[in-house]
Amino acid sequence: MIACDYLNIETSSRRCIKQLQDAQHFHQFLQLHRNAAIKTLTEHQHIHWPSTSFMLNHNITDKDKASTSFTQHRKRTFKYKIFSEELPTLVRFKQR
Repeated sequence: MIACDYLNIETSSRRCIKQLQDAQHFHQFLQLHRNAAIKTLTEHQHIHWPSTSFMLNHNITDKDKASTSFTQHRKRTFKYKIFSEELPTLVRFKQR
């Protein structure tokens, strides 16, 4: 068990560090200007992040979990672009 500032950490040190890093990256993601709408929805608890993360990173079969193929990568990229409203649509082209 690890203790830091009189706080005992009950999980493994690797898991704890991974969770801290994930939280830090998530915070940095929300601070980006282009994610302002997602940040607002998060602050008002309109996004259920465990479900959203599962949907964005879900693999269809157990075989797909072992490695990442180009097809999987394209599907995941497409899902993230839909979620963050970054798909190149006519509206986006007019903005640029």
